[in-house]
Amino acid sequence: MTEGIIFDMDGLLFATEEVYYQSTQQVADALEIPYSREFYLNYLGISDAELFENYYRDFAAFGREKVDQFIKQSYDVTYDVFDQGIVPVKKGAEELLKWAKEQNIPCVVASSNARSAIETLLDRAGLTDYFAAIFSAEDVTLAKPDPEIVEKAAGFFKTEKKNLVMLEDSLNGLKASNAAGVPVFLVPDLMEPTIEMENLATKVFPDLLAVKDYLANNN
Repeated sequence: MTEGIIFDMDGLLFATEEVYYQSTQQVADALEIPYSREFYLNYLGISDAELFENYYRDFAAFGREKVDQFIKQSYDVTYDVFDQGIVPVKKGAEELLKWAKEQNIPCVVASSNARSAIETLLDRAGLTDYFAAIFSAEDVTLAKPDPEIVEKAAGFFKTEKKNLVMLEDSLNGLKASNAAGVPVFLVPDLMEPTIEMENLATKVFPDLLAVKDYLANNN
């Protein structure tokens, strides 16, 4: 029996990964910084702080001031898209959330993103009321793959970890869930799952609608 569901956000609940890429590529092109989809995918699933450290290292030749400009402008463009409420909700997300609410199964968000981004996206999509709590980058010292955020999210529920399920799309999220001892379902986003990802996942699903159908038939 599943008694609680922990949702990742980026690439799992919302199709934000493509928004991040397109926004960043737009700014990189304007600043003549050599950015690419391959570069973006290479750092998929890490925290903003870690990403920015990599920017400063990889683009050191452009100077710190220009990298600062790159980061700020990319952030501004991305958040403008968030604020417009045009980021697509992933297939099956609303159906899964409605089903969980009908079954009195509480849901929480556990994302390495900033709380402001999480709250904005949930609000614009009309999904805020489906979540009993939000755990964000501000609530932890270390981002995924460290298990801290999953541990905190699991602690919200009054049940054993084996009765929970975490929904993830990234390798770091899978590692965090495993380290925390929480069963994890993999729902791939931009990248095809690797053998390592499939081995870390309790189950693999093509989308959240398939997750909803599975839980409905096994709860």
